[in-house]
Amino acid sequence: MGNAVFDAGIAAWESKTFYDYARPVRTVRELGELGLIGEFNPELGGFAIDAWAGPGEGTQTILATDFLTYQTPGSDPSPPFAEYVSGHSTFSAAGAEILERFTGSDDFGAGISFEVGESRFEPGVTPLEPIVLEWDTFSDAADEAGISRLYGGIHFDDGDINGRELGREVGESVWERTQSVIAPNVIIGANDDDDLIGTTENNLIYGNRGDDIIQGLDGNDLLHGGKGDDRVDGGIGDDIIGGQMGDDILTGGAGGDMFEFRFGYGDNIITDFEDGIDVIGLEDGLSFEQLTISQIGNDTRISS
Repeated sequence: MGNAVFDAGIAAWESKTFYDYARPVRTVRELGELGLIGEFNPELGGFAIDAWAGPGEGTQTILATDFLTYQTPGSDPSPPFAEYVSGHSTFSAAGAEILERFTGSDDFGAGISFEVGESRFEPGVTPLEPIVLEWDTFSDAADEAGISRLYGGIHFDDGDINGRELGREVGESVWERTQSVIAPNVIIGANDDDDLIGTTENNLIYGNRGDDIIQGLDGNDLLHGGKGDDRVDGGIGDDIIGGQMGDDILTGGAGGDMFEFRFGYGDNIITDFEDGIDVIGLEDGLSFEQLTISQIGNDTRISS
């Protein structure tokens, strides 16, 4: 995680240095001075826009040259370095990528609550009623961290969106480099449709996103498809196989294999289940009564 965040900073600031884009606060004020944004308001004596008017003032019609960012009162209206790309977006996406790969899932399930008036930006004013921010996934939290910079008037859309994409690429690169050093038999897919092939040793392979083809080959492997409609083949050995999200085709191969299921795993077809040799593993309190099992020729279809 630390390496990913450090490298995200390097990548983001390389972009900031190369492009040297202006921040919204400078852009809006200068366009207002040139009369290229908003409409002329004779009462205010200049070109006006509807924007935040300051702590406790809400949205009002103000001069574009007086544009304020929604930041902590008394602080600088904008960070003193270039806009593109967003550091928040890059850092957060890189962290989310590492957390998802480390835990084997994008599930997060965290949140934070704010009582009336607890906002750092408008203390004593907002929120008007208690509010809870919740994130079902690491990706949700990372996305909201990036989007918050748009609400704050610190970045443009491209700085956020491309920053998040950059952060994902950094996280993926750092993870793969780290695994090649400390866990050479761990293979983690990317966000695309991957073809992941193990070794003759015991492998841990996680498909991540996309419609992947996973082959464990020899050894006692742990194989997880991740998100997408995957094809997972354990090969030779006693393997643990989980299709996870999506509609997957699972093949144990030679050996006594365990096929894992939990709530929400979708429709899975096991092509070679053998009674007395292979077993079904249930997680998160799932019971056999909650499975839908049917036979289609030589295949076994199981839905959870």
